[in-house]
Amino acid sequence: MGWVPLGDSLILSIQYIPNLVFHSNHRYNSLKNKVQKNNSQDKRASGISPEETESQRELRVLLEDLANQEDDAELLPKTNASEEEQRRLDGQEVQKRACESFVEDKEEMELEREMRKEELAMKRAEVKRDEAERDRRFELFQQQQQQTQQQFMRNNNKCSNTSHNNSSRCKTC
Repeated sequence: MGWVPLGDSLILSIQYIPNLVFHSNHRYNSLKNKVQKNNSQDKRASGISPEETESQRELRVLLEDLANQEDDAELLPKTNASEEEQRRLDGQEVQKRACESFVEDKEEMELEREMRKEELAMKRAEVKRDEAERDRRFELFQQQQQQTQQQFMRNNNKCSNTSHNNSSRCKTC
């Protein structure tokens, strides 16, 4: 069964409920009027209040019960309406709290995202500083190596013979 036929059947059943209530109220009212009319005719005819028969007493009790139920039924929609209103207000309150919670969560996530961005930027800056420091140390090490190598070359190019003034190597050495 599709949703459209189901919806149509629900609409028809809802439309039928007021008719059902009208017919039951109509039957109740006509029965009540008939009994009251019979009682008043009996009273007028005899001049005194007639004794109630068993069936009349049962009928009177049933009518009183129906009248009480009708009074209760009149109060029930008001109660249902107030309950429905309370449910609606509760739903609105829950929705409001959910929206507030969502906004708070969103703000918290944005704050965390900003903090993570700042931390990431700080880490990147730290990595760049470390790389620059490492590059500077490597260049310094290379310069020291070159100086040491140049010093070594200068020392090896000098003559070890003290009679030659330690200038450059002589051809004999």
